[in-house]
Amino acid sequence: MSDLLRHKIKSEKLTKLYDYWAKKSQGGDLLSRGEIDPASIYESLPNTAILDVSQDCRAFHFRYAGTDIDGRRGQFLTHKCVSDLDNCGLDQSSVEVLQDVVASREPRYFQGEYRDLDGSLHRYERVAMPLSSDGKTIDGILAGLRYTSVEFPELEEIDLACYG
Repeated sequence: MSDLLRHKIKSEKLTKLYDYWAKKSQGGDLLSRGEIDPASIYESLPNTAILDVSQDCRAFHFRYAGTDIDGRRGQFLTHKCVSDLDNCGLDQSSVEVLQDVVASREPRYFQGEYRDLDGSLHRYERVAMPLSSDGKTIDGILAGLRYTSVEFPELEEIDLACYG
């Protein structure tokens, strides 16, 4: 897999998640959702999401969202659709990146900023990696998400939730 993508990732937790996926996806065989061993990625679980991909690749539903991700939203995201969420850096551009992961069958890294409802500025970084239960069709995405506060950059991760 791409060392260039790996070196873009700043978060140690996201790097470990990416390394796990890359190791399990060697030789062109993509990791399936059922092959993910939570014990092997326990340090990254709070920052991990598993998304189901709709058959037309237009919708992405959370099958699992780690506690840091849920906490950022102030709600449980399991079974919610990414395109239905607002704020916290989840928007149409997130859907487009996920669609690109499906089309390319390759992981993608992206980062950005957003303003919370209270006006505070935050940065995020994400890595999204394709999953396939049959080795052909991309039917899931393993994602790592990390948020930081611009006002308090010394904090690697913060426990503030979005309110909305």
